[in-house]
Amino acid sequence: MLKGATCGSSVKGTTGFTNAALDPAGNVLTQLTARNCATTSNIGTYGLNYGLTNDPTRSDYYKYNRTDKTTDFSYARLQSQLGGGLSLDNRVYMYAYTNNTLTGNAGTAVTGFSGAGTPISPYVAVLAPATDVLGYYKGNKYRVLGYIGQLTYEFAFGKIRAGGWYEHAATDRSRRDIDRTTGLTSYGQKFNNGNGTAAQNALPGIGLANYAYLQHSNWTQYQLFAEFEFRPFDSLSITPGVKYVHFTRGIDAVVNQTTRLPLNTSATWTKTLPFLTVNWQPTNNWSFYGQYAQGMYVPDLSSFYSASGSLSTALDALRPQTTTNYQIGSVWHGDKISLDVDAYLIDVNNKIGTCTTVGCDTSLLVNIGTVKYKGVEGQIGLMPLPGLSFFANGSYNYAHSAATGAQTAKSPFATAAAGMVYKHDGLRVSFSQKFTGTQYANEFNGSPLVRLYRIAPYSTGEFAVSQQVGSHFRIGMSVSNVFNSRAITAIANSSSGAPTVTVGTTTYQNGYGQSDQFNFLPPRSFQVDVRLTF
Repeated sequence: MLKGATCGSSVKGTTGFTNAALDPAGNVLTQLTARNCATTSNIGTYGLNYGLTNDPTRSDYYKYNRTDKTTDFSYARLQSQLGGGLSLDNRVYMYAYTNNTLTGNAGTAVTGFSGAGTPISPYVAVLAPATDVLGYYKGNKYRVLGYIGQLTYEFAFGKIRAGGWYEHAATDRSRRDIDRTTGLTSYGQKFNNGNGTAAQNALPGIGLANYAYLQHSNWTQYQLFAEFEFRPFDSLSITPGVKYVHFTRGIDAVVNQTTRLPLNTSATWTKTLPFLTVNWQPTNNWSFYGQYAQGMYVPDLSSFYSASGSLSTALDALRPQTTTNYQIGSVWHGDKISLDVDAYLIDVNNKIGTCTTVGCDTSLLVNIGTVKYKGVEGQIGLMPLPGLSFFANGSYNYAHSAATGAQTAKSPFATAAAGMVYKHDGLRVSFSQKFTGTQYANEFNGSPLVRLYRIAPYSTGEFAVSQQVGSHFRIGMSVSNVFNSRAITAIANSSSGAPTVTVGTTTYQNGYGQSDQFNFLPPRSFQVDVRLTF
């Protein structure tokens, strides 16, 4: 997806909404279309295909922006039959990721400092020429090592499985400022200028004024599990089980992200998670199933980014985001048709977010309440002729916050897809059209007047054709976004320049910001694929 294109606004209407929130007749819109973007915004200047420019005086010059990524993955597995119904499965793995990014950035480069770094003569930044373009180098690399072991005992009435999973990950992240025009280092970050105040003394020294952050982090987790697959008779299986999760996340930052302060700490979260699955197949072509499970999501690395003096207390109080999941469904298939339908209910507790109470520390992650997800899903498949099949599926999704009663962000009210596949004598042709229903880009702010950042439904088509030639050669072509839709898929909202309204004693954002960033579906694209196997 194309991303980072600002829309902004040029006029504020009398309603208090920005011009981007009005249709051509002046009626208020809560569903954004990017039709009325300011002429000075990225979209207004460069159109929907905005990404980079060929202007070396701008930070979005294409030669200033480059990303190189590399990955590796290793895997080994040993399976052993021990006799007497016992078997052992051992798997070890290792993978890594490296991201080296050079990019332009808004701001002014700093070439050095004047002053002696004393209370009488603190350091003062020496600015580069205003024509120089600021930028930065960002490094992000991690390596993960893991082991999964499972012991299985099989007997007349089912199977017993028990085992564990261990994983350790280490990550190094940094962002170093540079002058993209000259290629020299820029020293524009906050640092201890030597004036002697407590606030300055807490900052890193002058030698780190070029780093926005310089941090090492890690996690270590282990999970122990056991389950019993019980088969009282051939058509029924009942599988209860339990899993214990122990997760420790730590950070050791010389310069921590966001705060630029040093931080060396860790936090541990644990949870016991039961589950149950029931499968019943009364006939050869019809089955029913039910599932119950508990899950957890541990706080991510950003939970360590706050500079608040109450960070340690907040981490102690921060609980994993947990879920309780229920699902029932049925699958039926005939000679030429198949049907699948299910319903689900997910209760989310301890949802992780930022507090919305006036005066609270919004830099701290906290548990903000519960969310209920529920919905129905269905799919039909049809094979009218040998080699030719059609399919269609759809879902309705309810995802409401218990606190606000509103649909949560990035949760489409509905999804659907339809398509076909044809296979014959090495020829394969497929087409699918996927639909994403209405959704909101951000969480509801509680305003009784309007909910902003509603994204219109959109769909995109995918077409592919390939031909196998002999047993070792295949050639194919695919088309993405067949109908060239340029729909909005996500919005990073900003309150900058947005109008507000006060209802009672509470002030709400009441229109769209001038720095809102839109993601669009990329234009139609083609790809040719040639494969040789041996």
